[in-house]
Amino acid sequence: ANRFSDFKKDDKIKELLRRGKTMGCFYVESPAMRMLLQKLRCEDYLTLVAASSIIRPGVASSGMMRTYIERFHAVRNGGGYSPIHPKMDELMKETYGVMVYQEDVIKVAHHFAGLTLTEADVLRRGMSGKYRSREEFERIKARYFDECRKRGYDEHVIDRVWFEIESFAGYSFAKGHSASYAVESYQSLFLKTHYPLEFMTGVINNFGGYYQTEFYFHEARMNGGKIEAPCVNRSSHLTSISGNILNMGFIHLKGLETQLA
Repeated sequence: ANRFSDFKKDDKIKELLRRGKTMGCFYVESPAMRMLLQKLRCEDYLTLVAASSIIRPGVASSGMMRTYIERFHAVRNGGGYSPIHPKMDELMKETYGVMVYQEDVIKVAHHFAGLTLTEADVLRRGMSGKYRSREEFERIKARYFDECRKRGYDEHVIDRVWFEIESFAGYSFAKGHSASYAVESYQSLFLKTHYPLEFMTGVINNFGGYYQTEFYFHEARMNGGKIEAPCVNRSSHLTSISGNILNMGFIHLKGLETQLA
């Protein structure tokens, strides 16, 4: 735990995040995520937690990602913004009135629209397609509109908030999920920052990640690594590292059996 609080204060990690130099790092290496980190000039844990959730399809495609970025910078620069409704802002102060986490759906349905917590949860599950009863879902949708009208909200506000709930809930992460993902991202970022070549060798040997292996070799080269072709004397089955030299493993030779390698 102490180690993690050190990671959060590490200026070099902050720099990597701000510039979106996160190839190979858990959950933050896709082009879309790297662009989001750059747009947010992300350099702290809470922003990364929100970014891990904002990048989900519902938030991004409904235009709420853009709204979040605009409001984030408005507040950072000492300005303000006009929320859909003051109540939305009050419920989601930390994320500038934008629904980012799955819990936000429940908060909005319960506190903004006055649905019971049980109904709010049916709404959340109904959105994610995990809920079987369509009629129940439609009934609660109707309740949402009735309750909001009773509370005297403008029709365009009611519609907009419903649109956000609808476009968002099926894809959203629970906050705890995003928070634990972000901790893992930080662990990867620490390794990438301080041991870039060893880390890229690990990523290459892991055969996971967002990109094909050649991109990770290129990233190692960009970090000062020298890539050597497979060599009978120096290579192993997997890629190995010595100093700043990465010896490509025999595993990368197509058709070469493990036994022979």
